[in-house]
Amino acid sequence: MTGTTHTKTEHPADGSPRWTVVGDAGRVVYDTLGNHLAVIPASGDIDSVMGKTLARVREYAQLGEDDVVFQILADVYGRELEFQAIVDTSYTTRRCRRCGATQNLKTLYSGLGYSQREWECFDGCKGGLK
Repeated sequence: MTGTTHTKTEHPADGSPRWTVVGDAGRVVYDTLGNHLAVIPASGDIDSVMGKTLARVREYAQLGEDDVVFQILADVYGRELEFQAIVDTSYTTRRCRRCGATQNLKTLYSGLGYSQREWECFDGCKGGLK
């Protein structure tokens, strides 16, 4: 997944394994201590992931399949954090990068897939009219 970093470290409490996927939108962390899978947006709120996803991560972590653990965490990152960042940028903070208008905008793509988008007026800037 573009724009993310994958690391495996030790939990500070007991030295048990900790897998982390970090990107601009936040991070996803799995700790074997307590069997805890957390989604942490850049805003800092923590949301636990339960159910089948948690069970799959635990199974592969116990088998020592780090690549599979990282892939599952990257999938959670993309679904829960990266996609939400796109939705938030697309619908709540849309403004022309030149004049600040909030209507009749077109998206400018950076070519990096799910990176944050910029906006410009569809038919040329309106001179700051909003």
